[in-house]
Amino acid sequence: MVTSLAERSSPGRRSDRESRCTDGEGHGAADVLLSELSAYRLETAAKCGITVVNPSREDLPGKIIDTFGPDKADVIFECVGIDATLQQAVDYARKGSDIVVVGVFASPGTINMGFVQDHELRVIGTAMYRVEDYLKAIELAAGGLVTLDAPDSPTPSGFRTISRPTGLSRSRKTRR
Repeated sequence: MVTSLAERSSPGRRSDRESRCTDGEGHGAADVLLSELSAYRLETAAKCGITVVNPSREDLPGKIIDTFGPDKADVIFECVGIDATLQQAVDYARKGSDIVVVGVFASPGTINMGFVQDHELRVIGTAMYRVEDYLKAIELAAGGLVTLDAPDSPTPSGFRTISRPTGLSRSRKTRR
């Protein structure tokens, strides 16, 4: 099952509660959709004002269209690193979408390259953090835009909670 976070950009102010959440809306997205299997992650995202869907219980393609309309998302983040979620990212993309591959694949990934070509999709890889990424994270934390608290505690159980393998893919809809 794929899980997705989809965003669409637009101007607008956010509430203090929303500003503390680490979602794409904090970076200019107007609409965000998180598709996730983990009940904890779904609940956390919903508390941040993110529209959520559990694709094992709901229709993910229908929810994408309900959230963004027929244009779907501009950017999809594949963060799981398995063929099924990579192919779903391709299948659910609209013509001209970007697919950013964040997930670490244990084996070579395969997708329908004819579909990628025909739908003018861009597949973009990303491998590691840069110094700028750490500086931005520090800036966001110092400004109170993100919190660094583990869900349970800063103990091994807290880190187990936040690192449960459930799969996550994200999509972002940007202003055109």
